[in-house]
Amino acid sequence: MAERQNIASIAIISLFLVSVSGSEGAVTVLATAGSTVILDLVNVTVSEHNDIKWTKGPIRIAQIKWQNKTNATQQIEILANGSLQLRNVQKQDNGFYKAEVYDKDGRLSLNKTFQLIVTEQTHSQTVGAILIPLAVLACLVLVAFRIRSKIQNREPSISES
Repeated sequence: MAERQNIASIAIISLFLVSVSGSEGAVTVLATAGSTVILDLVNVTVSEHNDIKWTKGPIRIAQIKWQNKTNATQQIEILANGSLQLRNVQKQDNGFYKAEVYDKDGRLSLNKTFQLIVTEQTHSQTVGAILIPLAVLACLVLVAFRIRSKIQNREPSISES
């Protein structure tokens, strides 16, 4: 129960942070450990002449310059629209990520900041991920047996006599 309250509190705080920091251009993104996250540059048109830099704090983690991509790790990828994809995020990935998009003349055309908050997967989420598919499978098996028994126990109709 305490885990659910903590998750609900994080969600409420995150919504508050998005609304507060949204006016300054920052976006808060929540993720569960082990998931894939996309820090989305919405409504950005990327051309072959753009220079896109992604940093986490002061460290450059990815860049596209004249269509040449460089990524700090295989966990990180800049997508076709300039958004950043992070695979298998963990608690150490928490932090502020900044995207800078420069036009062909080297002028800054977009500067956007994201705050990534990674939460651990709770025991109840793990159990739910296992039990729900098992329950669905059990229901399907029961339905199949019920249909089979009705077909086997069917009385012959008048036309079959």
